Amino acid sequence: MCKTVLIVEDEALVGLAMQDTLQRHGYTIPEVIDSGDEVISAVMTHNPDLILMDIRINSFIDGVDAAKRVHLFRDVPVVYVTAHSDPATKGRAAKTDPAGYLSKPVEEHTLVNTVRAVLS
Repeated sequence: MCKTVLIVEDEALVGLAMQDTLQRHGYTIPEVIDSGDEVISAVMTHNPDLILMDIRINSFIDGVDAAKRVHLFRDVPVVYVTAHSDPATKGRAAKTDPAGYLSKPVEEHTLVNTVRAVLS
C-alpha cells in the first residue's frame, strides 16, 4: 500500500525537493502546502499517513499550532522539519508529541529513513 505524506513547507525549493525525493521512494505526495492555515483542509481532503511540518511558516499560525489543530480531530503523526532548533522552539514542538524532528538542511537519506521508520 502506498503511503501518503503531506508536506507543509513555505520554502518552495525545499518543499519540491522533499516531494521529489519521497515520490522517487514510492510515497504519494498530494501537494506541498505553504501555509499553516491550509493544513486542516488538506488533512481532510488527502487523509495523509504522515505530515512533514515546517515550524516557522509564513501564515497566521505556525507549524506547532497547525499540528495541535490537526491532533484535535485526527491521529496523524507529525515530523517537524525546521532550521530552528533553539530550546524554546523544540520545547513547544515537544508538547505536540511529534513522531520526529529533523533539522534543515535535511539530507535525502535522513529524510527517507525517518519517513520509513515512522510509517513502518
